[in-house]
Amino acid sequence: MFVLVIGIDDYADEKISDLSYAERDAQAVYDFFAKDPRSPTVASRVKLLRGKQATLTAVYVAIQNQLIRRATSPKDTAILYFAGHGFTDADGVYLGVHDTQLDVLEPTTISWDLLQRLWRKIGAGRRVFLVDACHSGGLAGLRGPGGIGRRVLGRKGEKERASIVIAATAENQLSVEDKKAKHGVFTHALLQALRGKADSDKDGVVSLGEVSVYLNREVPRQATAAGGNQTPVTRIVGNEPFGRGLTLSRGKAPKSAQAKRFEQVEAERRSAEQARVAAEKREHTLALKLATLEREGSATSAEALRAARDEHAKAQVAAAKARVVAKALRSEEAKHLETKRRAARAEAALAESRLEVARLKKLEGAALAKAAADAAAALAF
Repeated sequence: MFVLVIGIDDYADEKISDLSYAERDAQAVYDFFAKDPRSPTVASRVKLLRGKQATLTAVYVAIQNQLIRRATSPKDTAILYFAGHGFTDADGVYLGVHDTQLDVLEPTTISWDLLQRLWRKIGAGRRVFLVDACHSGGLAGLRGPGGIGRRVLGRKGEKERASIVIAATAENQLSVEDKKAKHGVFTHALLQALRGKADSDKDGVVSLGEVSVYLNREVPRQATAAGGNQTPVTRIVGNEPFGRGLTLSRGKAPKSAQAKRFEQVEAERRSAEQARVAAEKREHTLALKLATLEREGSATSAEALRAARDEHAKAQVAAAKARVVAKALRSEEAKHLETKRRAARAEAALAESRLEVARLKKLEGAALAKAAADAAAALAF
């Protein structure tokens, strides 16, 4: 698997608004594929261009060197991730780079026509384009990456290859930023998916199909919570099952120290409960034995009676200790469970508050629109 990651916040042309989280998004995607133990590739096969590095020439050369010249086998996978501005005009669709000039888009951008030609040169059996770009391109009146996401699809009828595009937004939508997460909603959900949340069958493997399903569910929900409206788009041309089956993440996430301790406590508590039951059973058995010997009176030797009493006393002490250990571990386990419950309640409360904020923003917008309409009607009168 060969991966090229591009993220641009900083645009040289002052007419193009800078973004807040595109470079942070790109860095996080790069870190996953290059460093995360769940990545299906290795760092030497992942390249990152950020901000001023991502000039027209640098991006063109990187696509050539990283994807076209390296991902040459039908067994290979080529992934291009882009976070930044997308533009459209009457002549086509474009990806904005650091030195893009708004007044002369075609010669200063990666145009759809150029990207399509480059895309078709990639020899990999599976080519994946992940595009997280703001629909408006940061400038009112310009249409954004929906066109890119729908149109970069490769040759039709390729039975043994798959070309996959997952775009952040539907055509007439804005890409939403989550200021709390400091990521675009699309990339935030993508990272969650890659880190295991999309693993619906819990087999330790996250496929592209599972990622797509997760994004379709989570991006609209998270966008609404952040006060926006966003629906991702997935398109596959060629061998669709082959494309959906692509492994994008494998293995379970490394457990936190707290999670490891909780598992340890669970195991220790189960073992302690077993020891307690065994100790109490032995105590009960020896108590019955001692009672029998005491009932027999003179028929029991003093030595045998003394030995039975000593054995029973030791069993009582062992059972008491086992109960103390089991109780302490039950208490520690309960504390861990309560911590998990509090975290879940806090997460639910945060999601609810975000939904309420989104609802209030909509109400505020509706109220302002009504006030403007009333004012206009009054003036007209």
